[in-house]
Amino acid sequence: MSDNIKTLSIEGRPIKDMSAGELAAITFRKRCKFCGGPPSIRIRVLVQLDELTRREPEFVAMIAATNPDGPIIPTIATTYGAMVRLRDYCACSACQVDAEVAAAHYPSWQIVEINRAPSEQAAWEKVSSLV
Repeated sequence: MSDNIKTLSIEGRPIKDMSAGELAAITFRKRCKFCGGPPSIRIRVLVQLDELTRREPEFVAMIAATNPDGPIIPTIATTYGAMVRLRDYCACSACQVDAEVAAAHYPSWQIVEINRAPSEQAAWEKVSSLV
């Protein structure tokens, strides 16, 4: 293993300590959170930074204290302002309903973003129209 790989880290953990499944799940090949199947939807739960600071100051302090990059809160820039990603998971088509029901029970001050993949039928229709 080269020296570059030994020093790389994702989410504060060195890559050399991760299994192939953990690395794939963190990067681009996500799997269903419930059964491990191929994903058809992605659910992200976001909170505005100032809202999270107002409602959960201890949680924000814990994130800042344990962040390996220093005492900062990792945020995502959106049109609504700086957002903190609390959860990010995928679900397959069989577990999609359960995942959406679970996402509906988050508090109202958390923003739930659901990205659905096109159905297989719609994908085949798009491909056949190109041919």
